[in-house]
Amino acid sequence: MPIWNQQMETLPRDEIEQVQIERLQSILNRVYRSVPFYRRVFEEQGIVPEDIGSLGDLARLPLTTKDD
Repeated sequence: MPIWNQQMETLPRDEIEQVQIERLQSILNRVYRSVPFYRRVFEEQGIVPEDIGSLGDLARLPLTTKDD
């Protein structure tokens, strides 16, 4: 399997960001649905995965620490 994917790695910046957001939303939906810890943390922050619609929204996601 080649490392270089010309189609993906030469996309215009806005299309790259769209792919990144789609993949991030997929991960957020999966953990929200499947991991009680993250569901609780998101709910405490008043966040649902659909709220994350841009790379700028990353700052809204709660960080976890070693103690978590």
